[in-house]
Amino acid sequence: MSAPVLLLIIVGVIVLLYGLHRAASWAERRGWIYYRTKGKSGGLGMSLIGQIYQPSIEHVVDEQQAERIRADRTESGDKPNEIVLDGDEG
Repeated sequence: MSAPVLLLIIVGVIVLLYGLHRAASWAERRGWIYYRTKGKSGGLGMSLIGQIYQPSIEHVVDEQQAERIRADRTESGDKPNEIVLDGDEG
């Protein structure tokens, strides 16, 4: 391979990786994926370890989600005491 072709391939890979990074960051801001969680290290492995050694954290996360739902429903005028979580409908 000649030098210009190799350089073009390297630049193309860098541009592709940067585009994937920007797309993943955008999807994380929308709440679709966890890409770079700020303030936490270890990602999935650390969260699994945290669930094993500190199961109360899951309760705190659930309560925070329920509080956000209550706040959203209060702002929208829905009944704030009716919280329907996924799978609880019916």
